Amino acid sequence: MARPAKLIDTQSRHNTKSDIEKRKNAESNLKGNAQVKPPYKITAGQRKIFNKIKTMFEKTELIGELDCYVLAEGAVVIDRLQQLEQMINNDPALLTDKDVMSIRKGYTQDFFRICNELSLSPQSRAKIGSIAVNKAEEKNDTLLQILKGGSSL
Repeated sequence: MARPAKLIDTQSRHNTKSDIEKRKNAESNLKGNAQVKPPYKITAGQRKIFNKIKTMFEKTELIGELDCYVLAEGAVVIDRLQQLEQMINNDPALLTDKDVMSIRKGYTQDFFRICNELSLSPQSRAKIGSIAVNKAEEKNDTLLQILKGGSSL
């Protein structure tokens, strides 16, 4: 099975300038312009998780309005996994409860799937982090701003 496609900014393979520009335009159009908000009602704890993930991704400018569904589902899964772990910590006998462990296994699988969708492996985070640094440097680079048609000072 082939690997899933990645955002052009997170790819390490060689692409032509034309290919990069086409992909960036397509990805930008799909990204949308609206603010990223939960697409359905979530609890206060889930909203806190949602906003934390969103804030971390906003620095990279990689998320868009369609990502709200994955972020919301991720927030729900993380919140429920935390609830299950608290239940187990309060009552260690639940470790032998097949229903509880089955539910935990399902949420854990969902969690890792969401991590994969959001590129949250250590390697992916390192790559996304370097992208965020480069974007910040581009915004502060006077010469680059002049070349793009901005004012000189």
